[in-house]
Amino acid sequence: MIPAQIFCRVVRLRTEAGRQGTGFIVDHSEGRALVTAAHLCDGNREEAIEFKQAYGESAAVVGYLDRVGSLEAEPDVAAFDLPESLWPRWFVGAVSLSSKGVFYGQDCYLLGYPYGLISSLGEVGRELPMIKKGVVAGSTSDAVRGWFIDTHVNPGFSGGPLVFERAGSPGAFCIAGVIQGAFTAPLVEPTEVDPTPLQQPAGIAFCTDAQHVLDLGLSQDHPHGL
Repeated sequence: MIPAQIFCRVVRLRTEAGRQGTGFIVDHSEGRALVTAAHLCDGNREEAIEFKQAYGESAAVVGYLDRVGSLEAEPDVAAFDLPESLWPRWFVGAVSLSSKGVFYGQDCYLLGYPYGLISSLGEVGRELPMIKKGVVAGSTSDAVRGWFIDTHVNPGFSGGPLVFERAGSPGAFCIAGVIQGAFTAPLVEPTEVDPTPLQQPAGIAFCTDAQHVLDLGLSQDHPHGL
């Protein structure tokens, strides 16, 4: 079961570039930041972003947000400073931004807002992000660290959180990464007759490791326990 402290941080968003996707809010030493996938953004230092909190807010919020860290960073992650005036009113608990403790074969969850699909809470009708359950299938050893997750993600999940529960600590859910998208790979080996590998969805999602978000300059040393 995904606890409220995760749900309350996941937002549906639209960037100035006109791209729709998902983001999530994290605490840090200077306040709060909105994290999403860099490929949704326009690449400028300041960007107008519209976002809507899951469940707690009835209307979207729009603000010009300042991007944190280098604009040329290679990982597909972006973080924006979130002024206190734009903080959602509904927050429960604290959530760590860390992949420490993730292991192969572990159950995990991806939260996002796929295009054209809306999930609501019973008769209340308030919008919630959709949840995809998966398994940690592998990781990269490249300069950009990330996680391969055995599940399929629809367009719109980009920028959402990869969530896991630390082994031996029931209820200790952490955000281990940022959803980048569905992984596409050659699934048919080329032959002499057809030397071109066939590219098809592999049923694998790729998430950039949470450490790359912290590397943008978000400090873990704060009272909320990031």
